[in-house]
Amino acid sequence: MAENQTSQDKSEKPSHQKLKKAKGEGQAARSKEFTVGVLFIAIALFLWAYGHYLGEQAVKLFTINYQLSYDDIRQPDIMLRKLGESVQLLGGLFIPMAAVLILVTILSSLIPGGWVMSLKLIKPKLSKISPIEGLKRLFSIKSLVELAKSILKVVFIGGVLYWLLSSNLLSLIAAQRAPLEQGVALTLNHLIIAIICFGFVVLLIGLIDMPYQLWNHIKQLKMTKQEVKEENKNTEGRPEIKQKIKQLQQQMSQRRIDNSVPGADVVITNPTHYAVAIKYDLSRAGAPFVVAKGEDEMALRIQSIAKKNDIEVLCLPPLTRAVYFNTRIDQEVPGPLFVAIAHVLTYVMQLKEYKQTKKVQPTPLPTLIIPNELRHD
Repeated sequence: MAENQTSQDKSEKPSHQKLKKAKGEGQAARSKEFTVGVLFIAIALFLWAYGHYLGEQAVKLFTINYQLSYDDIRQPDIMLRKLGESVQLLGGLFIPMAAVLILVTILSSLIPGGWVMSLKLIKPKLSKISPIEGLKRLFSIKSLVELAKSILKVVFIGGVLYWLLSSNLLSLIAAQRAPLEQGVALTLNHLIIAIICFGFVVLLIGLIDMPYQLWNHIKQLKMTKQEVKEENKNTEGRPEIKQKIKQLQQQMSQRRIDNSVPGADVVITNPTHYAVAIKYDLSRAGAPFVVAKGEDEMALRIQSIAKKNDIEVLCLPPLTRAVYFNTRIDQEVPGPLFVAIAHVLTYVMQLKEYKQTKKVQPTPLPTLIIPNELRHD
């Protein structure tokens, strides 16, 4: 009863940490049928591409060994030479195919669950020889799925085998009576067709099985809400994780500042502790709004970017602190600060015009009124 309750409580998806740990222990979603199906098809394609060469090698191998006379057998040097030639031909037959099989097996096993390499896979487990655990596995959903797959393989492969034999029986008999080269070629063609058919049947079963394996893998690794809380607590409490989170937050802030500040109308500063970039765009908001803000290093970064983009930087400590502490990014400045911000924007426009025309100097900024409830002295 307790075990059922625990299983029911596991309603949360496995975390990245748990998935990574499971992979390190050799647990991954795998479909053996998918790998075997791909392997069969790869063998068939290899035989189709290099069948002529393999047929020639096979004919040479048969010729070398069937042309031995009684006198040749009694000559050690001749037998050693024939053995060397046979080994060389066998190598030419099997080494390329073995290389293809190994490569395809590795690549096809990567598709469902990625590369998994763990010594824990070969570590002996007492649960594997436990009668109770064996009974549990015998009557589990996984066993029923494996039984269903076995039945499908027997039915489909048996049907394909019957179809191949019934439709190619005369051709197979003719291949036995044909000359050696022709017989090998005919047999190889039938073999390629049979392997392709078997491969597609097993691959189809594997494609049906793969979603179940992924679902079952996630289901087995599901976590309770308490496990999620404990993992988050343990993860976030580690110094290196905290440092990593802080670095990521800083990088995100820097990217946001780099993208936002060049579009600002003015930057007001404290001058070194705080900096706020403000923009007035009626198409985006009905009042001036904050596009970026920062303190200390970020404040200096905002000022640096502003200067590089010819944006006015004004040292207005009280107004800067008021806007900084009372306004979020992409939020309009508080209503009581509208007049002060309007004076600043007007001054900036006049200053830009003066720099371009050198005619009318801007009107100096008046004393900016900051309401007491918004001050942060």
